[in-house]
Amino acid sequence: MIRRTFAPPWLLAFVLLLAACSLTPRRTLTLWHTLDEQQERALLHLVDRWNANGAHPVYIVPQRRTPRAQHAALLGKAAPNIALVPAAQAALYSENGLLRTLDDLEQGDQGFNTTDRADLFPFVFEAGRTPQGKLIGLPLGGTVRLMLVDVNWLSEQNLPLPIDRAGLQRICETAAATGACFAAQMNGVMLQEWLRVNSASLLSPDNRPLLDDAQTRQLVSSLVESIRNGTIVAAVSDSQVTNEFASGRVPIAFEWSSSLRSIASLVAAGSAHEWDVAPVPGSSVGTRASTLRAPLLVLPHTDPASELQAWSFIRWMLDTEQTAQWAIDTDEFPARLSAITTIDPARAPKNFARAVQRIGAAARVEPLLASWPCVIEGLDQSALQLTTSQSVSDTLASAQSIAAERIAAPCALR
Repeated sequence: MIRRTFAPPWLLAFVLLLAACSLTPRRTLTLWHTLDEQQERALLHLVDRWNANGAHPVYIVPQRRTPRAQHAALLGKAAPNIALVPAAQAALYSENGLLRTLDDLEQGDQGFNTTDRADLFPFVFEAGRTPQGKLIGLPLGGTVRLMLVDVNWLSEQNLPLPIDRAGLQRICETAAATGACFAAQMNGVMLQEWLRVNSASLLSPDNRPLLDDAQTRQLVSSLVESIRNGTIVAAVSDSQVTNEFASGRVPIAFEWSSSLRSIASLVAAGSAHEWDVAPVPGSSVGTRASTLRAPLLVLPHTDPASELQAWSFIRWMLDTEQTAQWAIDTDEFPARLSAITTIDPARAPKNFARAVQRIGAAARVEPLLASWPCVIEGLDQSALQLTTSQSVSDTLASAQSIAAERIAAPCALR
């Protein structure tokens, strides 16, 4: 006689519940982007990590699009659940009412706590904040302008690492005796940072251009004089900047953090001097002048449930482990200071950890305006004109007129 045993009712219910859950498909959310191949691999790496975790409520499907196709589709209200877009385009979509604001999400129960906020760099909450104070997107990280310094030269001249305008001025006065002080590409970003270094700005608090006022004319005139007398090398490209520094012809150069790997290789093959990194010096200690650029993760309007689930993915992407992986795979700055502790120095560019520690909190975002790329494009032309014999006053008057015209209209995708 076979003895039969029966499972208790609670165990049977538990097994049936597990079976039901295993048969329930996870909801799918789409993520649009226009990343290059290296950045796309980094994104797919993280999305695979998210999707492999069955505890996450949704399955993310990334879709790479051309910039023009994505831009047209978003303006046409063909909304994905998440989009990674240039900051200026995010501003345009927000102006057209196409994006969900994130303030309630990032401040809510599923947002960032006090510990998170102390760890996340200020640019995380500044990059996607509109002039009206609304948060419309968050960056995964960013590319930052930094100052490269020839440590051997500083030691020979008995000068400290410059941390403010006065320190930079001392270096330039010393370098002028034998050659140039620093190299930088002469463009709109250079003009923007030169004004920041000298306690000025391209824009008024209400976003009016300030290119033709007395202070700007005086500061730009001093910059042009330094270029024309050879104290400053006004480079025509980033590669010229790195070559000037790598060869030892200038003790300081201003470059983007994305160039750290190539800089290390060029210095090793050139003068082989020891070099360091620091923020672009502000007008005084503690002021921020280093420009940061980064695309933003945004939430196009869909439905409340999908938006909340999409937010959970964005929030996860900004945890330490994910932002560290993004930095390793892209050479961008991570969103958090704690990411440095998990990044293998052997996989990062030389001086990367030091750059993040020193410059992450000093990074300063550009105005979140749909017109800003076209304003900077116009300033690029004006900056080049300033390196010739053209009048500073005439060039700035023309730049003011162009900037005032362009800032009033969205910058069309070209």
